[in-house]
Amino acid sequence: KLLPTSWAASLHDLPARTARLRARGYPAPRHEVHPVGPLGVLVVQDLVAGAVPTHVPDALLGRLLDLNALQAGLGAADDEPWGRVLRRTLTDGADGFCLHAPLRAHWPRSRALLEQVEDVGARLDPASVPDGDVVHTDYHHRNVLQADGRVAAVIDWEGSRSGDRVFDLVTLAFGLAQARTDAGAEERVWRLVEAARPRSVILAYVAHMALRQVDWSIRHHDAATVERWLEVSERRLRLVS
Repeated sequence: KLLPTSWAASLHDLPARTARLRARGYPAPRHEVHPVGPLGVLVVQDLVAGAVPTHVPDALLGRLLDLNALQAGLGAADDEPWGRVLRRTLTDGADGFCLHAPLRAHWPRSRALLEQVEDVGARLDPASVPDGDVVHTDYHHRNVLQADGRVAAVIDWEGSRSGDRVFDLVTLAFGLAQARTDAGAEERVWRLVEAARPRSVILAYVAHMALRQVDWSIRHHDAATVERWLEVSERRLRLVS
């Protein structure tokens, strides 16, 4: 993948980060990072044979939860504090994702969601957000490759960084809301999240995912997809607020 030069600082630890995960038995491909001048930063990962699952049965979900636990304590001390990064996405947005302008311009309903997201960000104390793990930041079933009934790889680590692995469980739960699963799969993940973190932190994670999914859908998908993600986001924000 060729990424903008603005990503260079966040990519510096990527090869070592995935190496630390592999040392724990985590199926993270080997990565190389190559600056290519004004063109950007080239990220190369090992080719892994496998297919994206179309169904997330309980056995696969259990494996993804186990893998998430392996991310604990493997963050890098020199990364920007995770709480500060999270708060910035809620109050200002990020580089290429979590954009505020599309929600503000799209529908009255998306504007109302954005106001709620920004309010959560304004009230969040960054120091209250756990840190020190590896966080994938886009941990959902479509970033998983399966081969012969096993997880061959978790892919798409370019956005990973130091942070809180429980954020990845929130991301996983959001993805399961739009996946084919066994009964109760989504709530199984939410129960783990609720047992692991205080409500204020969970609310910030949910607000981030609401912003991210709705923004991306407005810019890249149809009105029906935007509507689905608005419904998921509004429902989960009501439950955690």
